[in-house]
Amino acid sequence: MMDYLFTWANETAARSDPVVGPFFVDSQTGGTWRSDVTIPNIFLWNDLYDTVEIVTGPDGEEHEVIVHHPFDFEWRVLVWVPAPRDDMATHTNIQCIGNRETQEVLWGYYPPETNAHLHWQPIFHGTEYILGAPVGVIRRGRQ
Repeated sequence: MMDYLFTWANETAARSDPVVGPFFVDSQTGGTWRSDVTIPNIFLWNDLYDTVEIVTGPDGEEHEVIVHHPFDFEWRVLVWVPAPRDDMATHTNIQCIGNRETQEVLWGYYPPETNAHLHWQPIFHGTEYILGAPVGVIRRGRQ
């Protein structure tokens, strides 16, 4: 299974894209992303910028809570397909390509100085890619 993470300025731009847009299906409620092959609204953060807040829990005790702050303000969607697709791998909005079976990052757009500290959620199907890992060489959409 191949995982492709795409980014846009907003969801509307993703919906109109000829490669990723077809994964958004119209319905009587205005449409939705196909839940069998996509996860919209992927949250990306850099753990170097995490902060700690003190909150009062339901037990009345104070607790420390780690707060993740967005890496940037782009809108992301993850699309997974059973086999590699050139139209996705070479897309100008591709940010990460992973092989779910090996949990290997095949290509990532993120700057090397931040890779080791980047995380995304939700974690899907038990796969947590290590974005700081060395990446293989494939055809790239962004360089």
